[in-house]
Amino acid sequence: MKIRTIAVVDVITQYLMLFGLLLSEIKKAFYSFILDRLSM
Repeated sequence: MKIRTIAVVDVITQYLMLFGLLLSEIKKAFYSFILDRLSM
């Protein structure tokens, strides 16, 4: 039972890390898009 819990936590951690990376990429693209609009 304990091994299974550890595996679930591991998967969740991986998803959170992936989600965090995607979020930071989207944020960067979003900010650069806004800055481009403002500089026009």
